[in-house]
Amino acid sequence: MGCWMMGKACDVGCLSDCNCTSFAFGKNGLGCVTWTGDLVDIRTYFEGGHALFVKVSAKDPDFSSGKKRDRTGKVIGWSIAGVSVVLILSVILFCFWKRRQKQAKADAAAPIGK
Repeated sequence: MGCWMMGKACDVGCLSDCNCTSFAFGKNGLGCVTWTGDLVDIRTYFEGGHALFVKVSAKDPDFSSGKKRDRTGKVIGWSIAGVSVVLILSVILFCFWKRRQKQAKADAAAPIGK
């Protein structure tokens, strides 16, 4: 556990310290506690307890603004749309190819000279 501080200095102190992993600031003058490393010595206060704030990486997708998930969704959506377009074009080209083969057979089977 780190040092005890008062007021706004608790969160400012932890946020400016790279080694600080979390902090808690209590009600009713219980003060501020900061942690570096693992969270140990966590206590439960039944009256006037602490609110625990844990620092997380801004790159963590569970806690970020959701931009990474939005981008993933867009990539998946565009991939599905691209594959769908390729499949539809393939079916259309296959139908034209079959019709052309059928027409060529009909032309070959038609009597010459009529």
